[in-house]
Amino acid sequence: MNSYTIVDAFAFIDIPRMDNPIKGVDSTRIGFRVRNLTDKKYAIWADPGYPDQVLLGAPRSYEVSAAFKW
Repeated sequence: MNSYTIVDAFAFIDIPRMDNPIKGVDSTRIGFRVRNLTDKKYAIWADPGYPDQVLLGAPRSYEVSAAFKW
């Protein structure tokens, strides 16, 4: 298999208690992640004994998350 490089990106924002609309929550973190930013096609597994079987890596995907501290 040839070598490859994929790029991921992650950003978040922290919302402090005084700006938080949810009662009882001390802080909130909202996050956004992009995996395989360039949407590169790549193989994560292959075996010389099975040349017609290759496991491809995941395409570009997006995630949004929220975390709360009480």
